[in-house]
Amino acid sequence: MAGFSIDAALKSGFALARRDWKAILVWGAGYMLLTVAMQVLQLTLLGAAVPGYFQTLLEDPAAAGVMAEQAPPAVWLLTAPLMLILGGAGVVLFYGAVCRALLRPEQRGFFYVKFGRGELWMFLTALALCALALLAVLPISFGFFTLLDLLGGGQGRYPLAGVLLAIPATLAYVYIAARFSLAWVQAWDEERFVLLDAWRLTRGQGWRIVLTILALIFLMLIIWAVVLIPLAIVAGIVLGVAEMSGGGAAMVVTSLLALGGLVFFTVFAGVIYTAMAAPYVDIYRALKAGAADASAAG
Repeated sequence: MAGFSIDAALKSGFALARRDWKAILVWGAGYMLLTVAMQVLQLTLLGAAVPGYFQTLLEDPAAAGVMAEQAPPAVWLLTAPLMLILGGAGVVLFYGAVCRALLRPEQRGFFYVKFGRGELWMFLTALALCALALLAVLPISFGFFTLLDLLGGGQGRYPLAGVLLAIPATLAYVYIAARFSLAWVQAWDEERFVLLDAWRLTRGQGWRIVLTILALIFLMLIIWAVVLIPLAIVAGIVLGVAEMSGGGAAMVVTSLLALGGLVFFTVFAGVIYTAMAAPYVDIYRALKAGAADASAAG
């Protein structure tokens, strides 16, 4: 079976951003709006004064965190599932848009954003993968730590041999996750339950997918460090100078920085999340085409 290009996969998101930058801006704006809406909804359910909370968040983030933590546990039990559903729906819409932009660019619609059958199957597949992970990880983890405890003589002291057991266990988990990593793309594309088919599709490509994921994580860390750290330093210097000036200068500079930060993170979120999602779609497209060619040749 034909493979895929790691280099092409890593570049696919940035290529999409250059090709259709308007869609990237819309996706980034949608992400920011969803984040703010979820925060406002959560604060409303927690009974916090929304304007006062955001003012406290700007002035003293630690105090804002304390305000949110003071909500009764029963309220958190109500808000957590709601936030999970809203966040999941937003992720499905975004990932579906990336799939549509790369696999069916003719279906542009509203910047490729649509909740159709593909998005529904993607959501169901994500739930199935989460359930499968829980069913597999919990008993394996229990057995693993029980074995470590036995090797440590029941004293909670794990010998080196026990610690070394974590290495193959972690590698096995990463490999299995990589084999299923294209399931959400395939579920969107074929609009059906595809876990077994996704496993077959990635046969012989598991470790290459692992390398791609590691390279993608490393690339994202470099981008975050190169872009955000200098930006935070410059913003802090400008804000500090404005505060020393006193008067209305500090308020004006703070407002401009907040507005500029909102615009920047809208663009940044659109590009980064596209760069993180697109490689999986590109890998799926390459493996699917290879499988089709192999079937035709056979």
